[in-house]
Amino acid sequence: MSLTPSRVFLFVISCLTACATFSWMCEKAFGPEGEICLSSSGKIPCIRFFTLDEIIGYQKFKQLSAEQESQATEKAIEKAETEQLVKAISTAEDSLRFLTSVANKNPAVISVPGSDRKFWDDIFKEWESLRARKKLYRILHYGDSQIEMDRITAVVRTGLQKRFGGGGPGLVPPLQLIPAYTISQKASLSWKRYISYGVSADRYLNNHYGPLGMIFPFDSGNAQTYITARVKNDSLLRSFDQVKVITGRLNQPVKVSVFTKNYSNSVEAPPSANEQMLLWDWTGKQKNVSISFSGDSLSPVLGIALDSRAGIVMDNIPWRGSSGLTFTSISRSSLYNTYKMLDARMVIMQFGGNSVPYFKNEAGVDHYIKSFTRQIKHIRSVDSTLKILVIGPGDMSFNDKGEMVSYPVIESLVEKMRKACLESGAAFWSMYHAMGGKNSMTKWVGEYPALAAPDYIHFTQRGSEKIAQILMESIDREYEIYRKKKKLNGGKQ
Repeated sequence: MSLTPSRVFLFVISCLTACATFSWMCEKAFGPEGEICLSSSGKIPCIRFFTLDEIIGYQKFKQLSAEQESQATEKAIEKAETEQLVKAISTAEDSLRFLTSVANKNPAVISVPGSDRKFWDDIFKEWESLRARKKLYRILHYGDSQIEMDRITAVVRTGLQKRFGGGGPGLVPPLQLIPAYTISQKASLSWKRYISYGVSADRYLNNHYGPLGMIFPFDSGNAQTYITARVKNDSLLRSFDQVKVITGRLNQPVKVSVFTKNYSNSVEAPPSANEQMLLWDWTGKQKNVSISFSGDSLSPVLGIALDSRAGIVMDNIPWRGSSGLTFTSISRSSLYNTYKMLDARMVIMQFGGNSVPYFKNEAGVDHYIKSFTRQIKHIRSVDSTLKILVIGPGDMSFNDKGEMVSYPVIESLVEKMRKACLESGAAFWSMYHAMGGKNSMTKWVGEYPALAAPDYIHFTQRGSEKIAQILMESIDREYEIYRKKKKLNGGKQ
């Protein structure tokens, strides 16, 4: 007799039916434990048989169903508790207290001087009125290599511009040595670059470095730079309608020409003992611009701003290798003049990480904090109305006998930075705590895809986006509190 598929199927079914029938009969006769014991003394071993559940598995299905029912019950209880909590927040005052409590308990909360959220009230009041008043609010984001390539800054910039208006990438150098992923720049070979930080060989002949902390003279009597927005899906980045060129103190006139689609114009900057700003404004949005310079080869250029007419603009100013201790090497007058020209209203200082590996003890930390405090005071002396937000270092790891662990001084550094910032009138955001605190860097490196690089210091692009999103969430929580307070006051704040 040949074995056809149907006969094999019937044979298997018959065997299973016979086994199930036998198990059912045994369970009826000897119980559901699956054992036939002929003696209770244990001298005669019991005979083991498969129970009906072991063959069919209905108890497992029953258990799974029970687990699902339990999960559904837990969700229902959680929903009921949430509804009760919402009902308990019966007044605007209760809601405000609840939001404030949630914000204060979050490890990513932004600390403000005197724990007084009026620090944010002034900021949000300005941000909300920018469109109506057709005003510009510039945020200068200084930092170390963590913000290179427009990382972190770009996410925050886009988030704020979507909420409060604005556009464009902001202030950029005419010569960009490290490419950004948001804009593309091409420059002629005639540019030179001098910086206010780093080795002394890179210093300029004076300290009038301006807002970027850099000076760019050009050789051969002329220079060019071409800038275009790189991110196609970011319409805000690609929609600037103003070009501003900041020149240094000129001994000879400099001619600057701007070319965009369907627009070209030239302006001459005269000799001046102070910095100057040349402005080009047109109808319609642009995504790229070409700028040429001609004049004396020692004529300094301090920066180029691609801005909107109104709203928020945010500049990405990375100082690779810097610990943020060289603001005092830039003249107050240079910063004052250029900040006023550019409508600077807030300064973000993201530093500290480059010093961490070199701290041997608390004395080293104390010395750094003292020097960093001088930088905050220097900026405040330039313009006392400037809002300052300091972002402390993130977690960093080193190899301790084969195990990657956090540097032992980080927690002390972060807390001392927080205290010094608040005492100096600056707000403080702990990137270390926002990441998760001690040994969080190892977790960020271990994520897939990785959120931090194998050097256990720098973020990957994905990690930069995540930490920027956490910062935006912190700002959003403060804004929600502001809105609640404003509602309580009848729309006034």
